[in-house]
Amino acid sequence: MKKGPKFIKYVVNSGDRGKAKNCQICNQSFSALSAKEHQCKRCKRAVCEKCSPHKAFTIIDGVPSKAAHRQCNVCKEESESLKKFIHQYKIVFMEDTFSKEWLKSFGSSVEQANLDFDQSQREESNLRNKEESVKMKNELPQVFQEIVHYKNYSLSEFFYLVIKDFDITLILDSINRVLGTFLKIYPEVGYAPDQVFTTLFLLCFCSEASAYQILVFMYSLIIPHYTYPLSLRKEKCEFFTEIDKTMQVLTQAYKISSQDSPYVKTFLRYRLARYIQSFTINFFVFETTFFIINQLFLQPQTGYDDLTKYLATAYNGQIQIFRQQSQDDIELILLRNVRSAKIQDGYFLTKQVDFSKIIPAVQKSNSNISIRQPSFLQDSDQGTGIKQQDQIIILKSEIERLQKIIQEQQSKIEKQKLEIENLELKLSQTQQVISLYKTPGKDINIDQYISQQDEELQNLRRVTQQQKQNNFDLEKQQLQAYIKKLESQVFIEYKANIQLKEQLEQQSLSKSHASTASQDQYEYEILEKNFQKYKRKYEKLKAKQSSMDQNQQRSKKDEILIAELEGKLQLKEKQISELELKLNKNKFDTTAKIVELESSIEQLEKQNKLYKKSIQDFENRQSSLYKQDNSLVQQLQRQITDSQNESNFQLRQVQERFNQQIQSLQQQLQKEQKAKFLAESQLKDLTIKLEIQEKQSKQVTTQIQNNYQDISNGTENQKEIQQLQTQLKEQEERYQQLKQKHYAHLQMMIQVEKDKLINPEIQLSLINNQEKEITTLQEKLEKKKIKIKQLKQKEKAWMKINQDNVVKINQTTDSKQIGELLTKTIILLNLDSKVSTNHINDQAISIIVEKISHLIEIQTAFSEEFSNIFEDGQFVQKLNELMDQVEDSFVFDYNSLKSLIEKVNSVFSRINSTKQKILQIFKQTFDQNDLNQNPNLDIVILQLQQKLQQFQIDKEELESRIQQLQLSKNKYQQVQEESKREKKILQGVRDIIIDLPIFSPSEVFSFSEQKFKNKQIDQEDAKLILEVRNQQITTLKLILTEKQTQLETLNNGMIQLKDLMSNYFVQIMK
Repeated sequence: MKKGPKFIKYVVNSGDRGKAKNCQICNQSFSALSAKEHQCKRCKRAVCEKCSPHKAFTIIDGVPSKAAHRQCNVCKEESESLKKFIHQYKIVFMEDTFSKEWLKSFGSSVEQANLDFDQSQREESNLRNKEESVKMKNELPQVFQEIVHYKNYSLSEFFYLVIKDFDITLILDSINRVLGTFLKIYPEVGYAPDQVFTTLFLLCFCSEASAYQILVFMYSLIIPHYTYPLSLRKEKCEFFTEIDKTMQVLTQAYKISSQDSPYVKTFLRYRLARYIQSFTINFFVFETTFFIINQLFLQPQTGYDDLTKYLATAYNGQIQIFRQQSQDDIELILLRNVRSAKIQDGYFLTKQVDFSKIIPAVQKSNSNISIRQPSFLQDSDQGTGIKQQDQIIILKSEIERLQKIIQEQQSKIEKQKLEIENLELKLSQTQQVISLYKTPGKDINIDQYISQQDEELQNLRRVTQQQKQNNFDLEKQQLQAYIKKLESQVFIEYKANIQLKEQLEQQSLSKSHASTASQDQYEYEILEKNFQKYKRKYEKLKAKQSSMDQNQQRSKKDEILIAELEGKLQLKEKQISELELKLNKNKFDTTAKIVELESSIEQLEKQNKLYKKSIQDFENRQSSLYKQDNSLVQQLQRQITDSQNESNFQLRQVQERFNQQIQSLQQQLQKEQKAKFLAESQLKDLTIKLEIQEKQSKQVTTQIQNNYQDISNGTENQKEIQQLQTQLKEQEERYQQLKQKHYAHLQMMIQVEKDKLINPEIQLSLINNQEKEITTLQEKLEKKKIKIKQLKQKEKAWMKINQDNVVKINQTTDSKQIGELLTKTIILLNLDSKVSTNHINDQAISIIVEKISHLIEIQTAFSEEFSNIFEDGQFVQKLNELMDQVEDSFVFDYNSLKSLIEKVNSVFSRINSTKQKILQIFKQTFDQNDLNQNPNLDIVILQLQQKLQQFQIDKEELESRIQQLQLSKNKYQQVQEESKREKKILQGVRDIIIDLPIFSPSEVFSFSEQKFKNKQIDQEDAKLILEVRNQQITTLKLILTEKQTQLETLNNGMIQLKDLMSNYFVQIMK
């Protein structure tokens, strides 16, 4: 709930719905079936649908609404009449329209108002008492904001139509100029926030000068002194006289019951002051407020009494609500229902009511505004009014002027009397002439002439009498007006003297102010003497006037009475004739309306019959359609439930499969982690072995210092070992990088699989796309398998040829080497000198033979390992490349491990790349809307065709890669070259054996034993690595089988989904 305003008065219109039981226009009761409750967004009435068929923009807080809202019939008529009124009278803000007539009734004009406003603006700079104007200036923005937010719905629309093209600062400046100058010139009136509302209302019909002048006349001629804001602040006023007046009007003119009067009186006691102080602004609709203010300004002499009469007529129209409703609800009902036509019709009855018994009608204000306004005789230092001496001077001047006017009127009357006497003499002379010249022959012409002359004389008499009466009436009216003015001024002076007496008596009681009291008494005695003198003169003048009136009226009193009675009769006859005409018109209109209504009723009855028949037919059709729709809906529901069940079942299956895949992937991760752990341990073992080899190489270098070739070979081995260490470090770094990438990729795959399981609809769409990709992949795999089989067959044939060649070469080389060694040993045995120095025996020869045979066995083992590795077609290319780098057994072991790791990682990278492609395809397909939203299957088919083209492109790329495998044929030559290299190695071994020094049997045995152990360790490491890789290959095969099963399930899901899509498309076409 927003708080109420602080400054202005307003009518509470909460607009809460659900409180009213009936329509507040036609009184139809609300119900959920027949008549629903609606609300007019302009007046907030609770209305039915018939009474509110319109929609229009409403003004909320000075701004029109963004959308059109419901509006009742009453508000529609009122808004249209407002627009017509503004257009008809050309209402513009701060321009003179109705102000011209208002100023005329006050006895002024627009030109005089401009002069007075300019003069008052000049004088306000010299004034010191500016408290009220400063207070108004400080509160003006807040008061204006409250006016914008809390004015009633009718005034808000009127102000919007008039002020919408003006800036707020301009409006505030104009209000500040008008009301600020008024409060500076007349501070005794005082400031109240209602004055801002009245000035804003006046500026809609007046310029700034006219509005200022009308404010002055309002507070001088209409509003009494005791209701001024400053006097209300000093002394509280209960408005008892106004309450008594309104109750007198209601009882005498409208004759309300004694039961209703106490309820009305309580309302008036608490709420009448609000209506009087605000001049009914913001308490009635604009139409009624403007009517009341316009009538008050056109008749300012009886304005304040008329205001109570207008309010009484407004209350009488809604007298039944005072007993039932609260005070806020009464104000709201009066705002909505009171119209100017009702007040105008009822005001005729209130003319008979006389307020003289209660209190004399307030003809003038008790303030000094009326005296000061035309003359501007106030000094700048006097803030309360003109002094009494100045008032006496003004009274003297007015009395002298009245005397002059009376003398002039007396002279005019005497002149008129002389003219009448002259006319009578002329008449007598003409009659004598007629009697002399009268002859019997000319009687007819003379009679005509006499009759004409008589008519002319009668006309002259009538004219003279009318002139006399008009002059007399004018003089009488003028004298009566002057007498009233004098009476009011004398009354004011009398009250002022009484107040001075009371002040003097109070001052005489205080001893400290004795001297001032004597002076005041002296002034008071002088003033009282002057007052008595002028009172005597006034009584003498009044006596003279009364004697003149009596003398003049005695002779013509009867004629005046007759004329007045005839005038009254004529007025009554006119009123009766007008009423008869109105009645006849009303009767004619009512009869015509009755005839039209009867005809319209007949037509409506016929239409109702037709509508009833059509409604029955429509209901029958609707029932049949409803049955059909129900059957269709039931069928569709069944189909939907079946499809939902099927889809749910499929989704469950897919979820289970994906869960299994996730579990398998997790198992693979664990296995891969184990394999990585084993690989790391193997790498550690290899590093240890390398260190041992380095130690052995150092020992060998120490033992072979005497031989230059042996030293050179040792240095070459050291270089090779250093190269191996650097390669090991690089491979370890690469291995860790690959490890991190592979682990991150597996996590991404797991998250993707989880995301797939979350959205079953996406999963189905993914299944559709996966089917095609898997089919293409299956075809590619089959082709690859065929090619791999071909390559395997070729490789097996080549391996057989190679093995045969190697066996032959080995046999030849072994026999030759053994023969040569035996011959050399025999030669050495025969040499006595050498035998004595080197001590060669049979054990050394046997050790050398065993070493050579061991080398041959290692070569055959490596050839077997090569044949086993070549069986896998995916590793052919890289293993052949490794053969180029094989120069020594140690290097071969390490590089084989490295190649196996790289190949396994490449397999995983290929699998991941295919998965990423599948995911990209899924994203591309499902970035678009679902097939339910886009039922155009042709577009979907085109998209699938485009994707198939993309798959074909990928297929061609894979085929190009497969063609690269065919290059392995060329590696036959590389293998031959490797065999040549092996021959060279064997020759080098033979040379080394020949050049070897003759060791002791123990040294030879230790050296050969260490070499043999190193070779055994290398063989065991290689076997372990091969076992790990075989396990990885088996896991990959399992993954491939699972993917094939998934492809089969996806194919089945695609078939089912196509069936569902076809059924859905058929239903849409229906």
